[in-house]
Amino acid sequence: MKKIEDYTPDELVALTSIIGILIGRKFTAPQKLAVASIFSGIAQILVISVAQENLIASQENADINLDTTNKNLQKQIDELKKHIEKLEDDKNI
Repeated sequence: MKKIEDYTPDELVALTSIIGILIGRKFTAPQKLAVASIFSGIAQILVISVAQENLIASQENADINLDTTNKNLQKQIDELKKHIEKLEDDKNI
């Protein structure tokens, strides 16, 4: 069996449609509603999970970017201090 990432979007749509049709043939209307509610609940849990994973990843990336920015700013500050010291030394000569 293929991994989920090996399916094209069209294949997933077709597979989902087939599963939906097969479930629809096997169950009564109240059973279909119960199965649909279960799948909907699972889908919502997955969406929450992915949203939280994305939030955590974006926060980690923001922290890394902030750290890099801070290091670059500190480097620039250090270079400016050196230039100022050089100017002060040149002025005292």
